[in-house]
Order: sequence, then C-alpha cells, then structure tokens
Amino acid sequence: MADTPSQRVKKLREARKASGELETNVWVPAPVQQAIDEAVRQGKFPNRRLAIIHALEQAFKGPNM
Repeated sequence: MADTPSQRVKKLREARKASGELETNVWVPAPVQQAIDEAVRQGKFPNRRLAIIHALEQAFKGPNM
C-alpha cells in the first residue's frame, strides 16, 4: 500500500531531523517573500527552502562572520 501524503511528510521530516536539520518557522515581509519567489521563478534556486538556506548561510556563515 502506498504512503499517504501525511506519512510522506512525516518520513521527510524524520529524515531531515536525522541529518541534523532543524525546523524553524519564520514570518517574512511580503516583499521578501516576493523576492524569494521571483528568484525561484528565474531558476536561481530550485525551491524556496534552498533560497532561504542560501540567504541564511550568506548572512551567518559567510566570509564576514
């Protein structure tokens, strides 16, 4: 029997947790969300998640830190 959508989400979250990732919810201003979506539409990132991770890494793990 195939997994239900909620079972797939649970497995994905468990796998990410096992790899050391942490889930964090953040409210962002609409213009920031629009900029993220535009970057994804332009193909700069495959999805929002990776666009946000890139921005966070640049801010907190970049050469200026």
